[in-house]
Amino acid sequence: MRTPSLAFFCLLSALPAQATKAPPQLAFPETHAGRAAQAYFAAVADGTEAACVAFEAAWRAPEKLETSSAAERGSRLVELLDRIGVLQPVRLAAADAASVAVVARSDQIPMALQCTFEMQPQAPHKLLSIAIRPAMTEAEEVEDDWETLPELLGRVREQCGAPALAAEMVRDGEVASIGAVGAAATGTDTAVQADDRFHLGSISKSMTATMIGRLVERDVLSWTTTIGEALRELDVREDYRAVTLRQLLQHRGGIQPHLLFSDEESARWSAPPTPLAQRAAFVAAVLQEEPNGTPGATFDYSNAGYAIAAHIAERTTGKTWETLMRDEVFGPLELETAEFGWPASPARPTQPQGHTVEGESLTPEGLEAEPVGGFLAPAGDVCMSMGDLGRFARAHLRGLAGEDGLLTAATVRTLHTAPKATGGMVYACGWMLEERDGLIAHVHAGSGGTFYVSMELYPEHDVAIVVAANAATAEVLGGIEAVLTALRTRHDIGE
Repeated sequence: MRTPSLAFFCLLSALPAQATKAPPQLAFPETHAGRAAQAYFAAVADGTEAACVAFEAAWRAPEKLETSSAAERGSRLVELLDRIGVLQPVRLAAADAASVAVVARSDQIPMALQCTFEMQPQAPHKLLSIAIRPAMTEAEEVEDDWETLPELLGRVREQCGAPALAAEMVRDGEVASIGAVGAAATGTDTAVQADDRFHLGSISKSMTATMIGRLVERDVLSWTTTIGEALRELDVREDYRAVTLRQLLQHRGGIQPHLLFSDEESARWSAPPTPLAQRAAFVAAVLQEEPNGTPGATFDYSNAGYAIAAHIAERTTGKTWETLMRDEVFGPLELETAEFGWPASPARPTQPQGHTVEGESLTPEGLEAEPVGGFLAPAGDVCMSMGDLGRFARAHLRGLAGEDGLLTAATVRTLHTAPKATGGMVYACGWMLEERDGLIAHVHAGSGGTFYVSMELYPEHDVAIVVAANAATAEVLGGIEAVLTALRTRHDIGE
């Protein structure tokens, strides 16, 4: 089983039960959000469908239950627990009047998870969303006497234990600094190089959206192309027929998340002989599922939504997603290291390998690691070097500055414009908009569980920062944040 990823910003809309007995090691806040979180973890500990349904019935906002009943949500929660195990709360990460964030651990996932509970700010103060994403340890402060990016990366690597770290900073359209330190895999003497590939996870979504933007500019597709129009040959639920391409890219299609897959499910969807056939079978099945939220309206992060968007492009053009990505993004931007799948393989034995946690140590996945699967590739299966990722980021900074390039400035603005926030998330087309150090940052992160990559764009400063590691523990995530913080501070980005 693969772990959930932060690209995959695991937004989960159904989780467990009724009981309100809190685990003894954590005191929950005496707020509506704190009590909801307490009830949630008690239900998770119970693990039965009855407990999960009772939690949903007691705590979920009425408008959410109108789109998916407590019974449906409770059943989906039980399925989730079968995949990720029981979540045990370990510490409070943040809390205010309408939300609470709790760091939890599972015996089946090799990384800490942060569970954020968002409540209605007004009565009846019911639960709007539960977002689950990889948690990071608090970033350790790095002394500001480092001179080069490799020196900074080396210090942080010693603190966080990452096998390898790589980063690039772009400023004013040029590479300001680039570096890589560490080993391609633990237990080897293969040093990582600055042009080595790292797996991008859900940062791939911004690239799939960029490819679709190119097709829209040539009138091959339209932002308002609907599932019903583009996939007429499929038996599509009526709920989804009017969902547009732009809504799919903004995670507002009401599509089930499909964030985690058992080994059996991965084998099932990977069985068709080609990635195109895998996506066709997967999309046909997804479009028969019950909606998750209100199609076309509510935000629900979905890997499957991006598989559908990519398949619409495939059916419209007669080309595979892989070919479209090469023709519309990788080739025009000269991203020479861009590939699909894990960086390391028998054909590329010296490239970085992802790592999992085995006991107290990190273990490389090896050159024959199980692939993500073609059925899910448009949502998160691109790898490339930090130099090429920085080149991709520069293309978007150029558009945000009003210049035409790979895309027109107008198309770039469309990709970076988000609807009104729901569930605490401001999500455009493959990009999240977040306040960072007093600025609006255009960001995404990605992980398939064994790598972690973060990308931040600051249009006001014409700056992009990308940082990658070939592991995704909480400590490594904290290290990546330490690198980002040190670079922002050194270059006076933000307050």
